[in-house]
Amino acid sequence: MKTKLIVLVCIFFIMLVLPTAAFSEIASSDDPLSTNVTTSVFQPFQPRMWFDVAVESYGQSLELELDEFPGTIFKWNRNSYPFVTATDADGENAFNFEFGPIRGIYLTDLNYDGLPEFCARVMWGSGIIDERIYVCDYAAKRTYELSDRFNYHFSLFMKDGELFATQRVAAYGQPIRTGKLAIIDDKLVIVDFTHDEPTVGIANAVAQPGGTVDVTYSIKNNTNGFTTLDLAIKYDSEIYTPLTVTPAGMLGNPLDGNIFVVNPSFNGNDLIRIAFASSTQVDGDGSLFTIRYKVDEKAPPLDVPLSVEVIKAQIISTLSESTDIDLKVEPGLLIIGIMGDINGDGEITPEDAILLLQMYVGLIPWTPRALLLGDINSDGIIDTTDAALILRLVVGG
Repeated sequence: MKTKLIVLVCIFFIMLVLPTAAFSEIASSDDPLSTNVTTSVFQPFQPRMWFDVAVESYGQSLELELDEFPGTIFKWNRNSYPFVTATDADGENAFNFEFGPIRGIYLTDLNYDGLPEFCARVMWGSGIIDERIYVCDYAAKRTYELSDRFNYHFSLFMKDGELFATQRVAAYGQPIRTGKLAIIDDKLVIVDFTHDEPTVGIANAVAQPGGTVDVTYSIKNNTNGFTTLDLAIKYDSEIYTPLTVTPAGMLGNPLDGNIFVVNPSFNGNDLIRIAFASSTQVDGDGSLFTIRYKVDEKAPPLDVPLSVEVIKAQIISTLSESTDIDLKVEPGLLIIGIMGDINGDGEITPEDAILLLQMYVGLIPWTPRALLLGDINSDGIIDTTDAALILRLVVGG
């Protein structure tokens, strides 16, 4: 046992001190257009800019290689269609970005599969008609669009290592919201708004295969209140199913004139429908309800996005007067896995300890999985002690 542990610790520290690949740009000297072609190599899991003509000057084309898509070369062409092509290791065309002209591309993981999506800033009519955002999920060969022709412009920018999107009125240019991009119910949206709009938020949660987990749904910035709520929550019964839906105090007291009704399988589908009505306005911030989910015993390690669709929210003033409320949503995340499985491969290995310490010393960003599964001794702190305990789990100690 001691010999095995010593060997593992040695391997662990050797791998920890190996230099981490840094962002680099390498101009091709063999290509006759070497001044216009750049190859960029990125660390995984880190949001970053590939290019943006509003930020820097570039030539007529750029090339990009990513560790997440080995052998694939992505090429941006400034003024020719297709504006971005993907070529596989055999030199064959693998995919074209069917939108443009593209004036900037940023990379970030929007669907928690560990692979970056290409978030493109596109200008129609030189920006006079509108600016819009296209997201290409290259792994799934899917494209999403965020636009509102003639009414709103959408743009992208980086701040403190994170990717943000801004929506502004097209005619006057005032920003009306800024937040992070998300793919919810197969739609590209902006979440985590920076101004104080009433927002339904879902707490992050962690569960092991075969276990149960309570997920809390809350509301904030609820200054004006509401009298009705009509919500829909999707789930995947092959991975997790709802057991109970329990209203919190602000919704669940019939003595206050509240009615809270739940159908956990609307029309026989994997859809929870929640209807709420009150005789008075419910204002203030706090928990709305808690859903207890059961995770399937055979569920693989997954990072499952959690969201809610607000079908309708209203303030009922009189028998004939009502006001619709625009409730925003901040999605959550359900991490399925075992404690210590930092990389999500379903096993506890020295690599998990290495990743944890690399995050701890700031070499790579913290991931939601690490934050939820890395506190091995449950002391509220993720540090070198937890890395050592992961190594003990590897050898069965």
